[in-house]
Amino acid sequence: MLTPTSGYKLDTRSVYIGTDSTAGEIEVKFPTSNKLLGKIYCSKFAMVTLDGIRITGGTNESIQISWSGTDTGAKIFYVIRYKEIQ
Repeated sequence: MLTPTSGYKLDTRSVYIGTDSTAGEIEVKFPTSNKLLGKIYCSKFAMVTLDGIRITGGTNESIQISWSGTDTGAKIFYVIRYKEIQ
């Protein structure tokens, strides 16, 4: 969903995930290094706000959002504040 400029890293500052689903899981992570940025269990929570989360991915590593078991037609909203660094 988000890829840095070639030769750079993504350094996150905050993550927000929201949904109208009442089932399943949604997670945001750096897939290569397997660093988890945020996750919600939709049967318990409709959203998560992680202010001040400071996680840096690897060089050229993108951020991925994935979901499983969510309601059919569920809406997912996300905001990731970040900075590109070398």
